[in-house]
Amino acid sequence: MVALLILLFPRTRRRERTLVIACLAVVVSLWIDKGLGMVVTGFVPSPLGRVTEYLPTARRLRAFASWMAPWTPSSSWTAGCGSRS
Repeated sequence: MVALLILLFPRTRRRERTLVIACLAVVVSLWIDKGLGMVVTGFVPSPLGRVTEYLPTARRLRAFASWMAPWTPSSSWTAGCGSRS
């Protein structure tokens, strides 16, 4: 509730101190609800306790690879690093 109230009003969102408090409140509430190990690893069982295995499809792997492409160093990108001509 605290995080929601802080994030709801722009005036409190703009102050760094209250934003940090809101972010910490969100993390703590998730930790209490699911447990941090489950949230970080994506292990969130259904309310009945059933765990569904997940394997990404080829389509999702291609989408992830295309999303990561701008951040992977290529020969043309690294050639210009450090040299100022």
